[in-house]
Amino acid sequence: MTDSEARTNPLDQFDASLRLPNSGIVGLTGGCGVTTAALLAESLHRSSKSTILLLTAHHDEAEEAIAIWRSLQAHAFHFAPLDPISPDVLPNASALTSRLDTVRCAGEGAPMLVAASMSALMQGCMSVDEARQWLVPLKEGQDCVPGELVQRLAEAGYHRTAIVSEPGDFALRGDVVDLFPASGEPPVRLDFFGDELESIRGIDLDSMASAERKKSTSLLLAPQEILKRDAHGQLVDFLPGPTTAILLEPLDLVERGRSAFDRSAVRSVHGPPRVLEAILNQSTLQLEISRSPGTAERQLQWPNSALPELPSEPSDALSFLHREFPAAHVTVYVEAPAEITRVQRVIDGVVSANSDLQIKIASLRLERGFLSEFDRQQIHVPWHELLGRWQRPPRSFGLGSARSLDAFVEMEPGDYVVHREHGISQYLGLELRRDGDDEEEFLILLFYGGTRLAVPAVKSELVQKYIGGRVAPELSSYGGARWKKKKGKVKDAVRDLAAELIRVQAVRESTPGISFPGDTEWQHQFEAGFPFVETEDQLSAIEAVKRDMSKPRPMDRLVCGDVGFGKTEVALRAAFKAVESGRQVAVLVPTTVLAEQHLRSFRERFAGFPFRIEGLSRFRSRDEARSVLKATAKGEVDVLVGTHRLLSKDVAFSDLGLVIIDEEQRFGVEHKQRLLELRALADVLVLTATPIPRTLHMSMMELRDISTLTTPPVERRPVVTEVIPCQLPRVRRAIQREMERGGQVYILHNRVQDIQEVANEISLLVPEASVSVGHGQMPAGELDNVMRSFVQGKCDVLVSTTIIENGLDVPRANTMIVRNASRFGLAQLHQLRGRVGRSRERAFCYLMLPENGVEDPTALERLRTLERYSMLGAGFRIAMRDLEIRGAGNLLGPEQSGHILTVGYEMYCQLLEQAVSELRQEISIDHLSTSVDLGVRGGIPVAWIPVDARRLDVYRRIARSDTPDALHQLRNDLSSAYGKLPRRTKLLFDLALIRVSAAQLNVSAVVRDGQNVVFTSTRPEQLRDRLMKAPGALRLVDAKHGGFKEVWYRPAKRVGDSLQVVRTLCKHLDATEGAE
Repeated sequence: MTDSEARTNPLDQFDASLRLPNSGIVGLTGGCGVTTAALLAESLHRSSKSTILLLTAHHDEAEEAIAIWRSLQAHAFHFAPLDPISPDVLPNASALTSRLDTVRCAGEGAPMLVAASMSALMQGCMSVDEARQWLVPLKEGQDCVPGELVQRLAEAGYHRTAIVSEPGDFALRGDVVDLFPASGEPPVRLDFFGDELESIRGIDLDSMASAERKKSTSLLLAPQEILKRDAHGQLVDFLPGPTTAILLEPLDLVERGRSAFDRSAVRSVHGPPRVLEAILNQSTLQLEISRSPGTAERQLQWPNSALPELPSEPSDALSFLHREFPAAHVTVYVEAPAEITRVQRVIDGVVSANSDLQIKIASLRLERGFLSEFDRQQIHVPWHELLGRWQRPPRSFGLGSARSLDAFVEMEPGDYVVHREHGISQYLGLELRRDGDDEEEFLILLFYGGTRLAVPAVKSELVQKYIGGRVAPELSSYGGARWKKKKGKVKDAVRDLAAELIRVQAVRESTPGISFPGDTEWQHQFEAGFPFVETEDQLSAIEAVKRDMSKPRPMDRLVCGDVGFGKTEVALRAAFKAVESGRQVAVLVPTTVLAEQHLRSFRERFAGFPFRIEGLSRFRSRDEARSVLKATAKGEVDVLVGTHRLLSKDVAFSDLGLVIIDEEQRFGVEHKQRLLELRALADVLVLTATPIPRTLHMSMMELRDISTLTTPPVERRPVVTEVIPCQLPRVRRAIQREMERGGQVYILHNRVQDIQEVANEISLLVPEASVSVGHGQMPAGELDNVMRSFVQGKCDVLVSTTIIENGLDVPRANTMIVRNASRFGLAQLHQLRGRVGRSRERAFCYLMLPENGVEDPTALERLRTLERYSMLGAGFRIAMRDLEIRGAGNLLGPEQSGHILTVGYEMYCQLLEQAVSELRQEISIDHLSTSVDLGVRGGIPVAWIPVDARRLDVYRRIARSDTPDALHQLRNDLSSAYGKLPRRTKLLFDLALIRVSAAQLNVSAVVRDGQNVVFTSTRPEQLRDRLMKAPGALRLVDAKHGGFKEVWYRPAKRVGDSLQVVRTLCKHLDATEGAE
């Protein structure tokens, strides 16, 4: 049978059986590392109501303890280590906040549960008074004067802005303070009622709307000179007593401490003897947990031990445990409640084959499983250990999902833009014009010859940012015929492309393909082996791929997502479905290094299942390759991973069912025909890290199956990116800092000719570092050995070319130094930066300038752009030219690039969408094409949204809202972000609601003509029915142009003025009232 339990500590009441003394030093032999130590600490903390300090040798062990305690819903404190710093570098604000929070709470005198690594305790800390001064806790309902808070924010170096967008920003708007903590925590909105903090909410940075409510938050408000000052206090001096110190592996603690002390150049670091002496003096009871008996006078044997090595397949592992420990009760732990269902399904299958096997499922984080022989034999095993996966990063707070950023919205004065009717011009900015009591904003556009055009901001949808090539476009003549002629040519070309895409789609729909069966028990087991919680985007993409594979037609789906967003897992699940159905899978990748990476990933995930995974690249000898080819042709190889070698004529499959192509655009023209042939043979899944802009995605949605991954995994952290001069001391400090925390370093040098000289220079600079060299011209075996050595952690620094750009996944490598970074393109630097920051450690990417500086100002600006946009998912923002134009080429083909340059990217997408609709004979009115003129105008006051770019963004978002629900949501977001809507803005939304509702009824125009409102529509009967209950008279007349009729509505006299007419139309065209 299986059962489900609440979150309880498996070691509850166990500490009582130890009969621990109230004081002294006790040695505890046994246990299972940090897992059982953390569980014991939490149980002691609850039962004794005393302070518990758990001291570990490594940072990740302390983080693991915190993760276990939080899964038990315990209020725990992580005294985090500061990054090894030098006087010219500010400490990590997030780590400093956690340290100050621990010290501040220690001053309150309540018992605490604290985890710290040895090096964290060795670093000096501020006193309780200083912590109270510089770390400000905020709670709902507390008294807090907004003016004093704002003053402290400014003194602490926060920047006052109109809108918060980066850590260290704050904005003041009436009784609302928005701030983005310098620690990098998510931004918050503080809403005051007088001097009372009424509410704390998160902020959605895309819409600026209020998000989830929070009970409390803490702000680090220390000026920079305070942050740089040495601190000499010790945490144990401040902890409230009585205190029990738990030392995990004391010998490792001392050794790790000595190593950190020897490398440290900071004065305020205490040596290990001093730290241990302070712990001995300040703690009432000291527990020393170790694998073998220690030196303590009193020694106890802990009846907990690590589990033996388990088979990698869950059912085999559980059966093994049942054979080895037949009397033991087994509890399987999953970290997230959402995982219980999928794990339950697998365990039910195991239990059905072993009726006497009793298994419980509990929701709790455990790093390692253990056998407990207290009272009765009990086995506690985390699900990931049953799968043979040991590294489970602790769950952290992610940045959450964000909508795909539409780079076209962000227009700055001086940008080139495209007017829908008049062509290419230059945007000069927004201008406010007044006419009596009325005021209206205009976009000022400059055309060829100096002609200026003022476009009302409420019609900003007519203007799009020009995205084309690197060369400035030629300005159009206002009112000239040349633009219309160019646009007509592009429209013809786009129509031909649309016709071809529709033809290809029709052929695909009618071509017989493989209809794969639904999910099986093995499929569920395989998916349960994913050691993370899927993002919503991943689940959506996986479901779409499975749906495609189940259809009796060939699949051709593109999965697009930023670096590290989980595309590989989507491919793995598709591959498993194919091989389990008896078909073969080909995985085609652009580089040898990536082929090896994928080969390892597939073999690791497929372990425990009877499938053969092989690789084919230049790392294989001729005899090995011949053997693999022979086995593939016989159907003995289930998954074949390789480079373009897979496209050779001598590669034959017995029963190919799925082809997975990673970065298809990187394959040459000579490979295109072979790829076309593969598409005719099997289902095709294409992976790319090149972002697909939202506009192109929408226009292509019905022509090409596309899934986009825009949600970063919750474990990923942004990479700290910095442009630095060519200074060897900075390089040395960066390498030493990474090595001190047990990490590895990439140094990118893209010249094979002198790459060995650079490696020799690094060896002299940091003699204690093990340095290797890797580049594409090395012999296959030698390069393979170098890469394997680096992946296995045997090498500290890898000096390489861009061969690491795609796919290399080394979680311990969290510092990258790019030499001569100005020589790289934006897209390539973004890809390279994605090689670090793939674990829970804070990652750094240093973009080093050439020794003689940067002559090209655009190259320096490119680096500054990458430095600025270091947040997760930044590829959708930083890649307006490099990535988006390449994205168009990937989807549409290079022959269309010229047409994109002619009219701009967004106009091209709109023309494509229109062409598809026309060819499919879909008669509809675009909501952007519906005109509304009722004699009144709405607007957005500058005082309400003071930032021009944000105000223009809101105008465009209103114009682009194509449903009443979208308008209502946007209205609520703006009200949450900026306060109550002004009267003119309410009117703007009312007019937009009329436009959207009218477009849904195929109305092309709504015009006030004297006492009448005239609607021009192709569906007049439906419009008439909708307006039937409106007060006034209706009549239907034929329009002068074909296919359209007019509905004349004369409001009743009691309706009154134009504003009341607007409200009446809002009410009757849509079920929702437009006005508040």
